[in-house]
Amino acid sequence: MAVTPKTVVRENKSGSSAWNGVVLLASMIGAFGILTLILANNHELTDAFMAKMPWPGKATSLGTDPSLAGQMRISEQSARLTTLADQTLTLVAEATVTNDSLIPVSHVVLEAQAYENDTPARKASSSCGKSVSDRLLRRLVRGELRTLAGLESREVEVLEPGEDVHCQVALLGVGRTVEEVSFRVASVEPLPGHRIPRFQPAAE
Repeated sequence: MAVTPKTVVRENKSGSSAWNGVVLLASMIGAFGILTLILANNHELTDAFMAKMPWPGKATSLGTDPSLAGQMRISEQSARLTTLADQTLTLVAEATVTNDSLIPVSHVVLEAQAYENDTPARKASSSCGKSVSDRLLRRLVRGELRTLAGLESREVEVLEPGEDVHCQVALLGVGRTVEEVSFRVASVEPLPGHRIPRFQPAAE
């Protein structure tokens, strides 16, 4: 009976478990990053995706995310007193709002709070993107200014990430003892395709 030469048995070398774990972790991070980019740039898809999840489900939408207003940066604040045509003393508060979020937004509403002797006094809100010059303000009466402040712009101003918009708020009937004014973004709507309740201006 023929006998073949001896054959060396080779050891089956498999990859180390540590290296396999690193590769798996890197793959998961890469897949998560790609999914995050897709969802961050398609908010309708994000809402649809979230609605199918057991949590947070249909009750949560990017359109109702309260953190979005907090991502609007307020700068270049200023305030001045002016007198209307009917002798109504009015505080004109102005600021610039910058979109520091990763998504385009619209209908930015700025709220101004006046303080007298460190006590909150008057508060008012107005949509950003419209303003009135001092010369025109001095020709208006209280009712006309309220009507003008409540008018909506014909074109919806879209604020892309990194862009800013000028905002002006008129606080009617303030006293001459007003010392300070604080600002906050009261409302902002994300784009595209989100349906959320429209902002109701604060009562004076």
